[in-house]
Amino acid sequence: MREQKDRCIFFVLENFFFLIPLPFVDKVIENSLPEEREPETEFIDLWAESGKNSKNKYCILINCKEEKFGVPAAEILGFRDIAEGQVWELTEPVRVKKNRYLCAAHETQLEDGRKVLAYLLDVDELRPWRKEEA
Repeated sequence: MREQKDRCIFFVLENFFFLIPLPFVDKVIENSLPEEREPETEFIDLWAESGKNSKNKYCILINCKEEKFGVPAAEILGFRDIAEGQVWELTEPVRVKKNRYLCAAHETQLEDGRKVLAYLLDVDELRPWRKEEA
């Protein structure tokens, strides 16, 4: 599923920490209103209405298999390198239909020294999930 070492963008949404592998990240833009977004870009709400929340300052544009879509982010916290052995794979019963886009958890440290769990997003699973939810 992943290479030996992945560089990911590290961000916060609804007080949860997430990682997206950089090869899928097209760019990060300001989170504008839906009608101002790039017309070919669909928008994913990991939680109901989370993308429309004004506290989410950014939109991470993802390009996967010729499709573009956006994921909201309250804060971008930088980048993390993830090596094998540093993640806990999530399997059933943790991964269910509503969250199958979460593939692993990674313990990382914030600038203030706190350790947190960040969830690695499976971009391939976001694509069909987004279509089913639309």
